[in-house]
Amino acid sequence: MLIKGVTMFKKSAGILAVLAFAGWTGSANATLIIDVTEVGGDVVFTTTGSLDLTGATSVGSYSNYGLGFIAGGSNWYVAGSSQSLMYGYAMTSYDGAFGTSTNYFDSPSSVSGDDFFIWGQYGTTAQVGLTRDYVSNSTISSLMTFSSATIAGFTMIEGTYNYAIPSDNIILKIGKTVGVPEPASLALFGIGLAGLGFSRKKMKN
Repeated sequence: MLIKGVTMFKKSAGILAVLAFAGWTGSANATLIIDVTEVGGDVVFTTTGSLDLTGATSVGSYSNYGLGFIAGGSNWYVAGSSQSLMYGYAMTSYDGAFGTSTNYFDSPSSVSGDDFFIWGQYGTTAQVGLTRDYVSNSTISSLMTFSSATIAGFTMIEGTYNYAIPSDNIILKIGKTVGVPEPASLALFGIGLAGLGFSRKKMKN
């Protein structure tokens, strides 16, 4: 009975590992994700992913735009990269503001990576901005940090917000997030998979 219980435990652990790993890979392969977290007394915007521009409608170009964000109102905005010539693409649906303050927080302590923005444009044509040479489905990655700050201090509201274009989505996640598993976590996944294989062998025997 004890051995049977151990076998079933290993089987369950293996299945859970597979499901967890599948969930991780699914989120890692997701569309464009903007994670806003507090790290060591700073607020960090981490953007990773890609966008499929199939069916997207261009709504204009911009030769200059500011860095930073506006959390509240109809002019909500996030631009976590340097400045360059950009093209805007209309959103088909969006959750809108992600905070209460309409102040423009435009003094990040550091920025790096690819250019992009999302913008409510005062409720007229909400859009995502990408570089003029952006190739559909290519990687977008950027990092923007505000030192000695908090999410609450910026009046941002924790949660998940969705902004859609015809064939893809931008997901803004504010607050605690689940990071990519460390190598040790991946090793645990491997142990779980091995346990599942062992359980199947025992059942056959």
